[in-house]
Amino acid sequence: MASSSRRLFHFAALAFSFCLTTSLSSPGLADQASTKNAYEKYISGHRLNENGRYQDAINILTQAISQDPKLADAYISRGFSFSKLGNYPSAILDYLRALEIQPQSAYAHNNLGFTYLRNGNYEKALEEFNTALKLMNDFNTAGVYANRAEAYVRIGAFDSAIADADKAILLDPKDHDPYETRGEAYLHKGNEEKALESFKLALDQKYDEATGFHSQGETQFLRANILDQIANRAYSQSRNSGYPVETARMLQGLKQSIAFADSDDELKKSIDQQVDENNYKGLTYKLAAPNVIQIDFAEPIDAKIFCRNMGWSQAYAVSSDPHQNSWRIMTAERAELAQKENAGGKRRISTQFPLLGSWRLQCALAQRPQGELPDTVTGASPAYFLGTYKDAVSSILLRKDGK
Repeated sequence: MASSSRRLFHFAALAFSFCLTTSLSSPGLADQASTKNAYEKYISGHRLNENGRYQDAINILTQAISQDPKLADAYISRGFSFSKLGNYPSAILDYLRALEIQPQSAYAHNNLGFTYLRNGNYEKALEEFNTALKLMNDFNTAGVYANRAEAYVRIGAFDSAIADADKAILLDPKDHDPYETRGEAYLHKGNEEKALESFKLALDQKYDEATGFHSQGETQFLRANILDQIANRAYSQSRNSGYPVETARMLQGLKQSIAFADSDDELKKSIDQQVDENNYKGLTYKLAAPNVIQIDFAEPIDAKIFCRNMGWSQAYAVSSDPHQNSWRIMTAERAELAQKENAGGKRRISTQFPLLGSWRLQCALAQRPQGELPDTVTGASPAYFLGTYKDAVSSILLRKDGK
């Protein structure tokens, strides 16, 4: 999971500068000048790497190496450049050459391990990370632990991966990579809860790179996959308990179509897409007038399920027909107690047709709600709370004009 610029080191410049200064008194003047020029080119290549100009860095680092073939840091920095460009064989050769010159270079061991990791040679990667950790003596080891954690994931040693990711997080809690690696390890172990927690923590950190082996988008994708699996299991459990899962899915899709459509053409296309992709049956629609669409259900849908999926918690069956032959769903604007002498002391509420996006919905109910008269009225009509009274939705009339 590690991203290459975080887990590769190419910045031994200060340490090398000190060594160079102390060694200038022994070589001849020509050797001093050549070594100094090589070092300056190395610094230039180092800066080019920092600015993402990897091919330019390779060109100038090659010149530095030509002038001083024993400049180990130049090999490390050029190996970094090769790795960033995906040229792993060349990177490996540079790191091996650096280690011939400086066998105790923790940076070279780490970078070689990282390149083996990217090249699929996980056992060799682990060997190099182990060596790097011994040589670094707990200094700047967060990245190496993060690298080794990923190598452990790749060979299936998930508990070791989690332990190393924890160490990396302790040392550098703002780095997203070890959280991602730990999340993947937990996912392989079947611990979805811990995996989700790690992926969320990874996404809470700063992603300051445009590219990487695992980007923020991939972490989002892994997290979404887990949530989707959990949702599918929940759907199966709901279906087994008798809940109409397909109807609920259809209503969720319909709600989204309505909420995001800005015209009747957009709404019709969105509904058609929902019907085609999900094989919905029993749903038809027609353009009743410009910006007015009627949706009909072959089988009326339970009003309680309908309202819950539409997100209406205070939904009532109300009739605007003086003979109370037709009933619609309306939602409460506000509730207020009337004087006892008005409406027989019943609670009076203000209601309106619900709004989704820019569409006003008039949902027709199949019948008058059954049961005793409610203690709630709107206007002159009784208002049956659909969380209590049973009914079913037979059609929806959508008006773009909001009337």
